[in-house]
Amino acid sequence: MSSIIALCDGNKFYSSCEQIFNPLYRGKALIVVSNNDGMIVTLSPEAAALGLKKFTPYFQVAEFCRANGVVICSSNYALYSTISTQFMRVASRECYSYFPYSIDEIFAEFGNDTPQNLSKLGRKLRHDVWREVRLPIGVGLGDSLTLAKAANHAAKRLGYRGVCVIKAHNREAILGAMLTTDVWGVGKRIGQRLSSMGIHTALQLAQMKTKTARKMFGVNIERTVFELNGTKAFSWDDMPVNKRQIFSTRSVGQRITTIAGLKEALSFHACEAARKLRGQKSVARCLVFFAQTSAYDKHGVSGFSRTIHLPAPTSDSMIISQQITSAVESCYAAVPYYRVGVGLLDIEPGLQLDMFNDNLGKPALMSVMDRLNEQMGKGAVFVVANGIEKNWQMRREFLSPSYLTNWNDIPNIKC
Repeated sequence: MSSIIALCDGNKFYSSCEQIFNPLYRGKALIVVSNNDGMIVTLSPEAAALGLKKFTPYFQVAEFCRANGVVICSSNYALYSTISTQFMRVASRECYSYFPYSIDEIFAEFGNDTPQNLSKLGRKLRHDVWREVRLPIGVGLGDSLTLAKAANHAAKRLGYRGVCVIKAHNREAILGAMLTTDVWGVGKRIGQRLSSMGIHTALQLAQMKTKTARKMFGVNIERTVFELNGTKAFSWDDMPVNKRQIFSTRSVGQRITTIAGLKEALSFHACEAARKLRGQKSVARCLVFFAQTSAYDKHGVSGFSRTIHLPAPTSDSMIISQQITSAVESCYAAVPYYRVGVGLLDIEPGLQLDMFNDNLGKPALMSVMDRLNEQMGKGAVFVVANGIEKNWQMRREFLSPSYLTNWNDIPNIKC
């Protein structure tokens, strides 16, 4: 039996997460601001109706938001990650196979059926996720990954009520109303080239000869043409899962003016990067760390960057932290640092280890630490070099409680 691909996508994911545990936010203008409360990263439809836009620096609209009663939330990634896990568990419960594509998107493979029954499937997925997670989602279904993406794009339009199925009877109509730049994998640059050739819609792209697509744009656009016509040409394996480089970097909430503070900040980011590395079961052979001042400070832009080749590939937080804190002494200057970061490079699968090397670290200890932080909340167990107070950490003035990862923040129910 052939299969159908569903793409389930959280609607306005970050703002919807904030509304789950605070029903008073529902139906109100709400924005979520990025690290250090820097810029708007997502907003509710009500906030968009006020004229607020994504990626606007928050300080430019702070007074407007206060005057118009806009709810402001700092990014709460621990909360969003936990809700994402719950959402994907429900969405993938009855499928053949699935692939989490991003924090708010999951591809799932189901048995093919009539358009009517597939619409029922989409509505059931929406209903189940809303009932169990209280997260509104859109569902697009199609015979290929690209068509599922296109269907999900259409599902957001009026009339579809959050579910769209693309099959032979409506494929041309839906693709004909979709710009090439909205097709998964096309993007602005290729879209401009297609436009110069008179190809403006997804339907026109689908009608392009595959040999021409390959010759002019390469194998991926050739596959896209196949996919738009309902032939599977991409698979889970074509999607990059493990990153080749992993970085943790942030602007600080309070300038770092001491070497002790700089060591703590760099150690914190070293451990964050190492945690992500362990999450994809990889190790790194090389690292880079840096710190710089702000162009808006009187000192102007200055800073340093240092690369270290590790004695052996590792994902051990303590080893990576120690390598950096030992080297930072020779880099430090008495200036107010504004941005710091750590990157892990030359990444390879964690199985390729030298079992006779003493520099591998303590993988069992790292595993226990990761499990405890999953169960008790991020940062419950940490490397002491990260510091206790962390006064340099990013500003999150409007941070919502950690409802799902902190015992003190669990909502109280009064009967």
